[in-house]
Amino acid sequence: MGREAWLAVLMACGLGAVALGSMGSALQSRPADDMVEVPAGRFTMGVDKRPGQMDWGPVRQIHLEAFSIDRHEVTVLDYRACVKAGRCPGPRGVTGECNYAVKGRERHPVNCVPWEHAAKYCQWVGKQLPTEAQWEKAARGTGGQRYAWGDGPAADCDRAVMNDAGHGCGKDGTWAVGSKPKGASPYGALDMAGNVWEWTADWYAPDAYEKNSLSPQSPATGTERALRGGSWSSRDGYLTASARHSMKPQWGQSDIGFRCVAPIQP
Repeated sequence: MGREAWLAVLMACGLGAVALGSMGSALQSRPADDMVEVPAGRFTMGVDKRPGQMDWGPVRQIHLEAFSIDRHEVTVLDYRACVKAGRCPGPRGVTGECNYAVKGRERHPVNCVPWEHAAKYCQWVGKQLPTEAQWEKAARGTGGQRYAWGDGPAADCDRAVMNDAGHGCGKDGTWAVGSKPKGASPYGALDMAGNVWEWTADWYAPDAYEKNSLSPQSPATGTERALRGGSWSSRDGYLTASARHSMKPQWGQSDIGFRCVAPIQP
């Protein structure tokens, strides 16, 4: 039954006002969706192996179903709504490079959040953390381009919040999400390079790409979760769309944040 039909039934029973009030409160307690769509199909994942990047390849063709991904990294303001609703714990770090309690950083990515808390937020908004494959396709499109914005130019402060002219492009930390529109991905996702590394749903495995699957699955277990995208403290090499990193899931650091995905119903 659709929302309108459901409300009509409640109105007939004299419960419409209560339902509308409850539904309005529930909807207003969650951040507004701003997502971009990534269509179904194959894309090029990974890069040819070379020294220093042994776990980033080999190149393979991966098929994914259609999905949507957050245009921006989850912000402090977004995450505060989840904390206020009693569904998310507050970040462990609340001073210095951790944004949550710093005035004026409401539109910065929430950081210092361990993997479990990121997953809880995505669940609260009816989404989930992206797999590595979903993240990479959203970042680079289908043709295997090096960066979110294309094969070049190299990452710089015109396109990414990174370690160039100092950490965070001289600000020694994050910027407000979406501050680098020149770095947009082919689908319009922003900050896929830099600002904060982003948690993914997958356990990290250094040999994950050796298994040539058209629909890759996360290892069943592990000790670290895979991270993507580079951060305000990263240089060019870690800002490519294929770059991988990992971290113990219980660690929430100032250079780690996240965004969420949702399936597109046919």
